[in-house]
Amino acid sequence: MRHARLVGGLLAAALTAPTVLTSAPAAEALPAVMIHQVVYDSYGATRDDYSNSSLNAEYVVLRNTTSTSRTVTGWTVTDATGFRYTLPTTTIPAKGTVKIMTGKGRNTTGVRATTARHWGRGSYVWNNTGDTVTVRNRSGARMDTCRYTDKSTRDSVKSVYC
Repeated sequence: MRHARLVGGLLAAALTAPTVLTSAPAAEALPAVMIHQVVYDSYGATRDDYSNSSLNAEYVVLRNTTSTSRTVTGWTVTDATGFRYTLPTTTIPAKGTVKIMTGKGRNTTGVRATTARHWGRGSYVWNNTGDTVTVRNRSGARMDTCRYTDKSTRDSVKSVYC
């Protein structure tokens, strides 16, 4: 009988006590268009020759994380010192990417995968020791940022996934 009263009392207390509901924080949603990869040392420091093929081996990849195509016309990609590339008429397919290469070349549009854009520069943009990549929409709102540092002495292609 004593146990029945104790259990009954605990049950009554539990039913009349205020209830606090907690939930785990929701996972942060991915941006619709995000910086996916930065290749910042295209051939390794001792082999950088400023050729167009070397410049085009340095690039930034933007990824569309959604299931619908996204127009990024007029968006900008900048580094920490202010080098700026403005995307021309560009739509990234659903789950697709746009690869922005530093050098010169012919822009191409991918139907299901990668769209290629060329910055048209004659020198490198992304610093081998570290830099900040910022993507802004055509209104100037920051859409994504990726900071990287590299203290590595290895002489090979260096990249970071953001």
